[in-house]
Amino acid sequence: MFEKLWSRRANEAPVLVLVLYSRRDCALCDELERELAALAHAPRYELRKVDIDSDPALLARHGRSIPVLEHAGRVLCKGRVEPAELERRLVRAARELAG
Repeated sequence: MFEKLWSRRANEAPVLVLVLYSRRDCALCDELERELAALAHAPRYELRKVDIDSDPALLARHGRSIPVLEHAGRVLCKGRVEPAELERRLVRAARELAG
């Protein structure tokens, strides 16, 4: 169900574990992945991609409301998000993780 895609900036801490709920042939999902990869000042993270079509419960939960990016069970964004806002949300999540 989880597919580990890649880790970013492997020598720094803390590491955000991000879960991207998506499905095949989802242009918005692909766009969010590209935006994550292009962020220059984002905290270090590991991205796990989950295909909602692989689990009936996830399909019922998310349906057409994808992509959904979560950290620690909390939704960071849903659908389209501006890169600057995405980066702000990741920085905030990293600060919370660092305590």
